[in-house]
Amino acid sequence: MKNMRLGDMLLAAGVISDEQLQAALVKQKESRERLGTVLIDEGFITEDQLVGALKQQLGIDLIDLTRWQTP
Repeated sequence: MKNMRLGDMLLAAGVISDEQLQAALVKQKESRERLGTVLIDEGFITEDQLVGALKQQLGIDLIDLTRWQTP
């Protein structure tokens, strides 16, 4: 799913509907916020769902820094 736009990825995965994506894109255009932020603010996705989609889109692994202990 690399090189796919975030909204298209979430739509293809069945995480959001086309109506939710269109509403978020309108709000994004008005607010100039990032699409992921708008989708979370509107309650269409969770932060974990956004992180998962971005992980796939960028082809990188997630490192949870809360699990690391400092010496």
